[in-house]
Amino acid sequence: MVNDKPGIIADVTVALASEGINIRAIVQKPGFPQHALPFVMTVEPCKSSALKRALECLSGKDYLIAPPLDLQMLE
Repeated sequence: MVNDKPGIIADVTVALASEGINIRAIVQKPGFPQHALPFVMTVEPCKSSALKRALECLSGKDYLIAPPLDLQMLE
């Protein structure tokens, strides 16, 4: 099990930027154990195929304890 470490958000933002995806907000709720600190990231409207490719770049990273959830929001 890998603990939280510096650079996770940077790694995610690089994957998103490589697909031309802008971040709208990042929220991390306190109160979770150090080895399982979840966060929610919302992005600006983008193609779902681009987001899928960005998330695929993150698969297998040692800091993931669960696959990222791609939840489409309707505006």
